[in-house]
Amino acid sequence: MSATRILIVEDEAAVADLIGRFLQRCGYEVAAVAATGEEALVQAARLSPDLVLMDITLGSALDGVQAAKLISRRFDIPVVFLTGLADDETVRRAQDARAFGYVVKPFRQEDLKTSIDLALAKRAQQAPEGGGEPLQLDIANSVWGQSDYDFASAYLDTLALYYGAGLRLVGFAEEPEG
Repeated sequence: MSATRILIVEDEAAVADLIGRFLQRCGYEVAAVAATGEEALVQAARLSPDLVLMDITLGSALDGVQAAKLISRRFDIPVVFLTGLADDETVRRAQDARAFGYVVKPFRQEDLKTSIDLALAKRAQQAPEGGGEPLQLDIANSVWGQSDYDFASAYLDTLALYYGAGLRLVGFAEEPEG
């Protein structure tokens, strides 16, 4: 069985590194580290991690809650928030984003591991009997209006296109074949 793959979304490199080392010691695989909400969307689409560990304050156009909503609804990937914010409004926003967990910084490593394990167990319980893919929501009709879903879908597709082109432009990714 392969290790659980986790996408870390954290804008502070030192904190992301610390979290990554902790996750590896626990037997998880760090799929990638993203520093912005936009980059998190691209990485989630590209890598399909088993779980996203998301900071809320990212200093980008999309904060962690907005990015989590899109990741959860577009890709059906569970999100656990890891943040220094614990006010009622932020927690309510996290609930609206269908958070699978919420850990407040500074955190104890045991608390983070427990939250991740519970989120993964909850995700496994949502899978249909006999294996298969997790239950999908009718996103376009039950969560957003169709026009909102179309807009978000087009935004993500455009974002992925420009992000990939930017990486190729600065030499961090190879040109696609074909």
